[in-house]
Amino acid sequence: MPDAPTGSQQALRREGDTPARRLEFRPSVDEAKHGTVLCWVGLLAAGMSWALVFDQTAKASSHPARAHPDLWAVAPLGLGATAVFLLLRSAAAMRRSRRMAREEATLFARLRELRGAPEFHR
Repeated sequence: MPDAPTGSQQALRREGDTPARRLEFRPSVDEAKHGTVLCWVGLLAAGMSWALVFDQTAKASSHPARAHPDLWAVAPLGLGATAVFLLLRSAAAMRRSRRMAREEATLFARLRELRGAPEFHR
């Protein structure tokens, strides 16, 4: 019959369970996905902004009169500002993801250290 765990063994298990519960869900991975999606949408907005500017400048003589010329003048600026905003948010999300990943690596190291302790397996 196995020995009943002592108080120090139970405390060690509780200490090991805390990082294990925190590492069940990896927020750094979700944050990296979020940053990647923001970057992709920001690049799409930048490309659309560039395309609108190109349409206004390079092909200006071949275009017929537009219904709302004010909108066409402001649209590239709006899309450009949106692109810059999304790319900055993407960079912030990626930085946050890296910080979370470092914290998770520290927790993994501590959990590995605890699980390697002989008292943990009794």
